[in-house]
This record gives sequence, C-alpha cells and structure tokens, in this order.
Amino acid sequence: MRVLILMIPKGYDTASKSIVSDNVALESMMKYNDLLFKAGVLLSLNALHPPASGVRIKYEGGKQIIQHSPYEGVTETLGVYWMLKVNSIDQAVEWALLCPLQEGDVIEVRRLHETDDFSEQARAIFEKYPDVHARIKKYAQKKPLNESEQNWEGEGGAILESR
Repeated sequence: MRVLILMIPKGYDTASKSIVSDNVALESMMKYNDLLFKAGVLLSLNALHPPASGVRIKYEGGKQIIQHSPYEGVTETLGVYWMLKVNSIDQAVEWALLCPLQEGDVIEVRRLHETDDFSEQARAIFEKYPDVHARIKKYAQKKPLNESEQNWEGEGGAILESR
C-alpha cells in the first residue's frame, strides 16, 4: 500500500519564508530521508513553501473564492510530505514515529487510494482518460523508474525509487 506521511510544523501557517535556518534540524531530517530511501520504502518526498507564498481557493455559496495568506481560521498547514510503499498502516506509523519532530509539530499518516479501492463503475470512468490513468498507474507500479520518470519528467519534485 502507498501512504503519505504529512508533517504539519508548528507555526508554519504564519511563517514568512521556508528556509530552514536550524542546521541541526535539517541534518536530522536528511538522515531520516536517507533512512527511508535505504530501506526501500520511500517513493517521493517534497517540502512545501509556507502559505505566505501560496493561494487558497475555496468553494462557498456557489462561487470560487481566492484567499491570500494568512488564511482565516487555519492554524495548521502542511509543510512536508513523504510517500511510502509499505505493507501495512502499522508499518507506516512505525516509520512516522522515527521522523525528527520539534515541539508542537504534528505528523499525520494517510493511505492513498489505489485503483482496486474503487468500484468497477469508477474504474470504467478512469479508463475514459487513458493518458491520466496510465500516468497514475506508472507511478503506482513496482518497477524501477528511469531517470526522467524519477523527476516527473521535468516537472520538479523528488520522485524516488530504490534500486
């Protein structure tokens, strides 16, 4: 199964920049990333800029509303995610417990939907969009990715596959 480990750093909702100035914390995080990679469970990871550099779009009252940071009522914001290939949710939790956290940080572990999770009717809808479906299937399969696929074919991000 594939899971996301989502890190919600304390105070990230109001952070103005994403540069990690704590080199000790950065070194700890890189060791964690390396551990996941060497164990062969890491499929992808990325760090996100704080909300100050982003935009939210919410649907309310039949309209799309564009919001610029700070977002009213939002106190927790995603800062980092890791996509892992594991055998169980318990195994994912074990990996999440190894993540170097700082006081007030939160980790959330969530399963990703696999094609088999959907009904036959839903899978028939997927098949109407073969290009999208093929791309999703390509990244969900177990075979090693080539170099361009590891970087989403030039779209950025860290898509990793153990060798």
